[in-house]
Amino acid sequence: MGTMKHFLTTGYKEGEMSDLKGITLEIRNGFFADRKTLREAMDFAYELINNIEGPDRIAAITALQVVLNTIANELEVYENERETT
Repeated sequence: MGTMKHFLTTGYKEGEMSDLKGITLEIRNGFFADRKTLREAMDFAYELINNIEGPDRIAAITALQVVLNTIANELEVYENERETT
């Protein structure tokens, strides 16, 4: 199985992104749809993941959770910077 590179284009370095707009620009991809809420998006992702068999399912869950944890980290940095200014 080949590898799929991500579609992100802005490529910031760690610590350079200090505003929420920058975060959204970094992760948004117009090639894919979205959902009204994060919960709806998570439900959709898990619907797809639950149709994957074996170790590929674990890899898909891991990838999704790593992305979500990284987004949460970025939002915490943004929130902390906002609280100190």
